[in-house]
Formats: sequence, structure tokens, C-alpha cells
Amino acid sequence: KNLDFLAAGPAVKNAPEILGSSAMKLFLRETQKKYGVLILVSPPLLPVTDALVLSPLADAVLAVVRLGQSSLKQLQESVGRFQSVGARVAGAVLTGADRGERRSYRDYYGAS
Repeated sequence: KNLDFLAAGPAVKNAPEILGSSAMKLFLRETQKKYGVLILVSPPLLPVTDALVLSPLADAVLAVVRLGQSSLKQLQESVGRFQSVGARVAGAVLTGADRGERRSYRDYYGAS
């Protein structure tokens, strides 16, 4: 109730062209008018460009990093890429952390 989901469909070779097209920009603008809030989910930034193409069209970007799989260097590279296309990085979400352990951010990534 009060939530709609639109799946992307099968993978295509020209995804960046489709995602960056004027038709996509119009679709997102009209959809945001109707719903108010849109959440765009994309594949990981470093292996493919989908997130980089979509990010300037979004109000903000949240980087999702997985404990034990994403390094601080990868996060910094991702943030830099987003900023290079004018995206506003609002923050990061850390997944895979054990709720029972109380550790600091530095414990996960080390001193920067």
C-alpha cells in the first residue's frame, strides 16, 4: 500500500545511453511530480556506470558499503566519481555489521 515498484527489466548493452536520455529525464521528472519521493537503486558504481549516469538526476546519493567487502579506498573513489559528475553525496550506509558488536568506524576501515 502506498508503494509502487518499477523493475528495470533485462540487462541491455546501451544502459548508459538509455539512463542518460532525455526520455529518462522526463520520465523521472514526471514520476517525481506524481509520487514526491523516488528511490533509484543501481548496480555497484565501480564495475558499471549506471549509478554515475543516474546520480546527477537524483536529489542525493547514498553510497552503500558492505563490511568486509568495500574498502575505504573504494568508498573514496566512488564519492570522487559521484562528485565529478555533480552528484550530491548525502552519506553512506554500512551493511553487514554485527549488531551485537560495538565497534567504531575506524575499526572497520582503519585510520584514513
